[in-house]
Amino acid sequence: MNPVYVFDCIAVFVIVVSVFAGWSRGFIASALSFAGWFLSVFLTYVGYPFVEPFLRERFHSDVVVFAIGYIGVLFGLLMIIGVFNLFVVSALKPISGNILDKSLGLVFGIGRGVVICTVGLIVVYAIYAAYSKKEYHKAKDEMSEFFIVSNVFFVIDKSHDVVFLMMPHQMADDILKIGSQKDDI
Repeated sequence: MNPVYVFDCIAVFVIVVSVFAGWSRGFIASALSFAGWFLSVFLTYVGYPFVEPFLRERFHSDVVVFAIGYIGVLFGLLMIIGVFNLFVVSALKPISGNILDKSLGLVFGIGRGVVICTVGLIVVYAIYAAYSKKEYHKAKDEMSEFFIVSNVFFVIDKSHDVVFLMMPHQMADDILKIGSQKDDI
């Protein structure tokens, strides 16, 4: 099977699962989840500088420090905010669950699916940049040529640009520096 079609299948699968999750959770739970992700990314940006010196003592690779720092802080915050969201959703259970709530949850599901695919593509670009020792933009251009025949790549690539614009500048700069570093991974 052509790897491009595998990319299409994975992207469609992620979006479909996200749509079903949006439908089953409804608008309120999906909106709280989205807000939790947004808040977690912002707090990760704020909290990473506090974690970075601790990680630099243990790891000598900037790529490893970046990955463990950002991903670790992000998942830790997601768990904490997720517990808070669980209490809020259970308190709002009587007013959620109707057809309007579930239908609006579909919209969040589609958006979340595209954002998950976009973040996944950013990670793929960053890993390729790190291993090929190329700058992020050069790695992205090379990978884009490979994915250009994909059916869903156009949407995800456009959302890539939007995600980078919305991302905190220091986080985007850290991602862009990954491929230009000459240390071992």
